[in-house]
Amino acid sequence: MSQLAEVLSAQKTLEESFIKKMNALEAQIQTAGPAKDTVAKVAEEFRAFRELVFGMLGLLRRQISECAQQIDEIETRSRRKALIVQGVAEAASEDCTKVTLDVLNSKLGLGLTASSLKVCHRLGQANTNHHRPILVKFASVEAKMKVWRAKTGLRGSKLALKEFLTKTRQSVFGKARQHFGMRSCWTLDGVIFIKAPDGSRHKVMSLDELGLLLGRYPRAQDTSTSADKRATEVLGGLKGTRKMSGSQSTKRKTWDEEKMAQAIKFVREKKMGYLKAAQHFQVPRTTLFRLCQKDEQSPEVAAAKKIN
Repeated sequence: MSQLAEVLSAQKTLEESFIKKMNALEAQIQTAGPAKDTVAKVAEEFRAFRELVFGMLGLLRRQISECAQQIDEIETRSRRKALIVQGVAEAASEDCTKVTLDVLNSKLGLGLTASSLKVCHRLGQANTNHHRPILVKFASVEAKMKVWRAKTGLRGSKLALKEFLTKTRQSVFGKARQHFGMRSCWTLDGVIFIKAPDGSRHKVMSLDELGLLLGRYPRAQDTSTSADKRATEVLGGLKGTRKMSGSQSTKRKTWDEEKMAQAIKFVREKKMGYLKAAQHFQVPRTTLFRLCQKDEQSPEVAAAKKIN
């Protein structure tokens, strides 16, 4: 709170200084005569005033940035005991605590009780198109870490666990995974860890820190291009085979070609796994898997498998 009060005080002082100086300059300009020395004096004072304004604005920006970082730190600490569970089927009038305990205990082999959870509820408004994630706040950090360390038991299922990151850190995490790949980025206690292409590990908590890493490890330009090309080739061959099959292929087409191309690209760039990419782009997972695994096959062979 003291930092915010300092920012507000600095802002008020700046406003008063700007108004006073601008009024003085305006008065000088209105009363200035044709003499060259008067014009030169006004111009010099204006340059000094401009430097003052830019300096003060830079100071204000730094103070606001520091305050934002401190607020983000406080909010992150308040979320240390929380996790988000995704993929749990939602039912009307459900007991969210009981459902969550059943899922965690059965899937992870834990012995959690109702006293282990402090808060448990769905996030967002109810939607019939998808199951809302569950926010779980545990009674202790130990209980949360017990679940977090056992999350590997969810592999191969539709369930997933993730940390309850702040909006700022979620944005940083998303950009990091987009640049370095999903398997090279993870979180622990709100801190984002990144494994660089050279094998070194780094931790970041802000966009500024991530920006330094992005500069040190630029993304290869041909990766995205080659992924796009491969996806286009696969779908191009698939489209040609569909034309040969006539109305039967049209009838069996249940997904969008553009979405499938995007899904193939994301999987091959390791931005998403098969399951998540299929759900995100709304394409069949089995078809996506076959197309992504067809590097040793021709597009026609993969297309024939899809149609048959």
